[in-house]
Amino acid sequence: MDVKKKLKEYYGDMALFYIKFTRKKQWAEDILDGKLFMNKIDYYRNLELNSGIKGQGDIDELKATLELAKVELINEEENITIPIDASNLKFELSDDKDKPVFCLTGFTIDDLIIDSYGENSVDLKFPYKIEDIDALKSEFGEYMVILAHSEFESKIKDAANRENINGLFGKVKYVHKNSMERLRAYQNKSADRFFYKDLEFKHQNEYRVVLDENIENTKIFDIGPIEFNMGVKKIDELFDIKITINDIK
Repeated sequence: MDVKKKLKEYYGDMALFYIKFTRKKQWAEDILDGKLFMNKIDYYRNLELNSGIKGQGDIDELKATLELAKVELINEEENITIPIDASNLKFELSDDKDKPVFCLTGFTIDDLIIDSYGENSVDLKFPYKIEDIDALKSEFGEYMVILAHSEFESKIKDAANRENINGLFGKVKYVHKNSMERLRAYQNKSADRFFYKDLEFKHQNEYRVVLDENIENTKIFDIGPIEFNMGVKKIDELFDIKITINDIK
């Protein structure tokens, strides 16, 4: 039996659950209490700008980049060609930098590894190696919480409705810098623009919550306590956690 294929037929491409990594245990506990700490987009731009490290920070967050090999302005009437020294052009909507965002990692069936399986059940584990765990701790911190997809998504929607805010939630799509799909999202002012990042971030498997409002600095988005959770865990415990799915037919 092709177990992955069977699971894929049932679950498709949806995330089974989400993980939020944090640097402090209290921050993880706050998430389980339903208090999502949101920075605005500009925070992540400045994070790379000030640290010089690309990862959690991204100086091009919510910008579409067009890399150029050569640019010329041509005046055909006067037969004048003016070369422009430009390596790339960046596109953004001015208000986007002040939108609050909450980022986390999601896992689909394709992201997980089959550890073992029986006639009616399968055990899955996370795909991380020791070097991956070390990188996660360096980039995001040593604590984590695991969130059930259905409860978390429902709470995001309900909380946004209570605050009368347009709440967006979705999976980040990783594309190359010259992606016309990404550029069109900016041109059309489509909400899809919030869910593009450069290919170099693909390892993050990011999903994000974006609220369509402008904030001055930070925001606590209260979605209510998370009922189904495993408590606060250390990232090292990812090696020991198994996900069991029963009633496989």
